Amino acid sequence: MAARKSSAKKAGKKASGKAPSGKKGGKKKKAKKKGGKKAARAPMADRTLKAMEKQVKSFEKQLPKNLASMLKDLRQGIHDLEKQIDKARKERDVRWDRFERQVRVDTKRALKRMGLGPTKKKAAKKKGKKKASRKKSRR
Repeated sequence: MAARKSSAKKAGKKASGKAPSGKKGGKKKKAKKKGGKKAARAPMADRTLKAMEKQVKSFEKQLPKNLASMLKDLRQGIHDLEKQIDKARKERDVRWDRFERQVRVDTKRALKRMGLGPTKKKAAKKKGKKKASRKKSRR
């Protein structure tokens, strides 16, 4: 029955003699958001780590001084180890990239020696002024 009412309404509008307003009925445009990108949220691991550190600090306040200082030293040691690990990873990546590049060069040379390497493209012609060629006159 709802289908009949909507079709009857459409027919009634046409017959009423109103001029179309130029807008499509029923469809609304989404409002454009003003402003830039949303601030990126820290990854879950970082947020969890910060929450844990906060809990450890509050726990540290409840401990006796000697245990609190020992806990602080442990946290500092862990932080230093993390820095060392990051530095070692960066060095590893640099070494790996250098090694990979050398392997590519050596492979290219070996293939070239065996005659299986890529063929060279024709040398690009130099662009510049062309010398006018003289035609030899026949005598």
